[in-house]
Amino acid sequence: MSGPEDRPLNEEDAPTESDMDEVVDMDELRQMEADGMVKFHEGDGQAPLEDDDDEMDAAMDEDAAPVAEMATEIFGGHTKPVHAVAVHPSGKWLASGGEDDKVFLWPIDSGRRAVIPPATEENDFMTKHCADLPGHTDTVVAVSFSADGTLLATAGMDGRVMIFEVEPATHRATMEELGDAVTYMFWHPKGNVVFAGSADSQSAMWNEKGACLQVFAGHASEVTCGALVGDNKLLATGSDDQAVKIFSPKTGEQVAHFDTRGKGMYGLPSTVVTAVAAHPVNHDTIVCGYDDGSVAILSIATKKVFSVTPGLHAGAVECISLSSKLPYFTTCCAVEGTLVFWNGESNSVRDSVKQEAGFTATKWMGDYLYATDTNGCVRRYDGKSASEAPSICWTGHVNTALCLDVHKDLWVVSGSDDQTIRMFHPDVL
Repeated sequence: MSGPEDRPLNEEDAPTESDMDEVVDMDELRQMEADGMVKFHEGDGQAPLEDDDDEMDAAMDEDAAPVAEMATEIFGGHTKPVHAVAVHPSGKWLASGGEDDKVFLWPIDSGRRAVIPPATEENDFMTKHCADLPGHTDTVVAVSFSADGTLLATAGMDGRVMIFEVEPATHRATMEELGDAVTYMFWHPKGNVVFAGSADSQSAMWNEKGACLQVFAGHASEVTCGALVGDNKLLATGSDDQAVKIFSPKTGEQVAHFDTRGKGMYGLPSTVVTAVAAHPVNHDTIVCGYDDGSVAILSIATKKVFSVTPGLHAGAVECISLSSKLPYFTTCCAVEGTLVFWNGESNSVRDSVKQEAGFTATKWMGDYLYATDTNGCVRRYDGKSASEAPSICWTGHVNTALCLDVHKDLWVVSGSDDQTIRMFHPDVL
């Protein structure tokens, strides 16, 4: 039996102009056309052609509720997105790097609300108070202070790793052993030695004077991530070639290798390794994240896979963060906004947080986990309770928050797509 929807349409069925007016408010569309929000076909003057995406977005932005400003300090010297921030161990300085190829060293005056704008002829604040550290010719992806606070290292997509003295802010060394964009960079937590990896498939290690101590080779394609493991005595690297390698910094030799082709590697994902980290409890174990959202726990001692949790996240594992105080670690994803708390003693999922905005960066400090997201928020979670609701949610950024760092006194700085760095303090809400 056929229903009304199966009956052929004839002239009597055609909608009249009055029928259409009930569906579409033509006066409203005319006003939208006058405002430049829609366009009409020439001829009939009634059918909307298509929305002008840029103008519609602008109109929506104007109608959106303003973001509550909760920052204690705002630094606005960059002219493009800020991809890296670091707080000096003393809390006196803030370093930032961005897509404008710039590195800035800022003085911090905690608790003071001050918007610091880009340098202009009328405003010479930056020239008086902020050190502009030149040398990079492409996006700066990492900035990091040495453990003793005397040195600042920077790394960029130009393949350069640079070292600057902090006080006074002066250039010390430029290292160009890596032949392509730098993908990770950090100092050793107990000594003035820098590690970095590159899209040229290699990693390297330098001393504080810029002398290359080791080059770690063996991956077949881009090195995507790196971390010190094994009680900071070994270097773990992940790659586009789907492998995780463990190197000895002393000798430069590979001591372990994990991928789907080796013995005891059952269950490892056949995809890009996106994050590696030490294990918070067992120094002979490492944690790895993959492009398909899987998380693997690997044993350096046995050179075998301990466990694999496939598809835990709906997209690539963005980062893995360890607690130095609690036996926990977290994995997060920027695609579908999941943050997973793990118990390192049982190597099992303890709790998870899900939200619409994707998580972009995380860091533990004390009992708390700090996280930034694509809504521009900076969130603090109580690591002991792992509650889904953050204990604090700071706002102020008007675009994606891309990076963060946390001082030992529990205040946080974040860099954003909105070209600013903001500082938030738990006592200023």
